[in-house]
Amino acid sequence: MSSAYSTHRLETSERTRPTSFYLPMPALDSEPLSLSMDIESVLAAKDSEQPNVAKRASNVLRLAEETGKLQEELRAMNERVERAERRRLDLLAKAERKLHQ
Repeated sequence: MSSAYSTHRLETSERTRPTSFYLPMPALDSEPLSLSMDIESVLAAKDSEQPNVAKRASNVLRLAEETGKLQEELRAMNERVERAERRRLDLLAKAERKLHQ
């Protein structure tokens, strides 16, 4: 019984073991390697991303303001509901007292 269990366990672990694979190495002779970068290309990349970043920041600020307004509205609604519930309970209590008089 024990050996069958250990054999099954070994087979299971072999099946779940990740298979290894090899990626082909890139051909290094296809392009000349250069470690120097043109500063203009770096700045151009940053400049091209700038409008997107500014737009995202603007959207985040707008959504934060909208969230704040919605939270204030929700608080006000909750207060109105609680006031209405208290008033309803008061009216029920008054009606009940009137019946018992």
